[in-house]
Amino acid sequence: PPWAAPPPPQATTPAPDHRPKEETSAWLVAAAVVFLIVLIVNVLSPRQTAHKAVLPALAANASIIEIRSRAEQGEKEAQFRLGGCYNEGVGVSRDDVEAVKWYRKAAEQGYAASECELGVCYQLGLGVPKDEVEGVKWISKAANQGYAVAQSCLGICYGKGEGVLQDDVEAVKWFRIAAEQGKPTRRIDWEAVTMRELVSQETR
Repeated sequence: PPWAAPPPPQATTPAPDHRPKEETSAWLVAAAVVFLIVLIVNVLSPRQTAHKAVLPALAANASIIEIRSRAEQGEKEAQFRLGGCYNEGVGVSRDDVEAVKWYRKAAEQGYAASECELGVCYQLGLGVPKDEVEGVKWISKAANQGYAVAQSCLGICYGKGEGVLQDDVEAVKWFRIAAEQGKPTRRIDWEAVTMRELVSQETR
């Protein structure tokens, strides 16, 4: 009859996705890689790893005068801390040239943290002419002493091809070594180069 309720609408079934699962997976991996690489190149840098990780704020019982006095007597830890004070402007006016001077003194005594900082200064051209090869030399010295921050920085250098030939395998190696020491700050870099390796395998 004309007053009867209309029949319920028929449910439509979406068209099946005929794309192979392998193709879909490769596309998703590639998209993730693009995002991560843009992030690593435009946002993250060795400075964030090294300089922020070892920000040398003055200890409660040590003034800048005391630190300078110990540094001038050749104490490598004090030299490193004094370099950090100049680098960050803690207790003194910020001065990258002076920071490099004190980092170098400690680095030449084999102080790993200072080797790493000196290397990052060369990488970025802070207080010295930019020289990525020289930067990697000093960062490598610290990394080979087991300093996790330097190991992470070295992973960045290999991942981005700064001062060395770009090498994802070597980058993953150093990120993994740093991570095994509980150094998590560069996990995003480790993931980026690992994803690049996965894409490489997918396209072979």
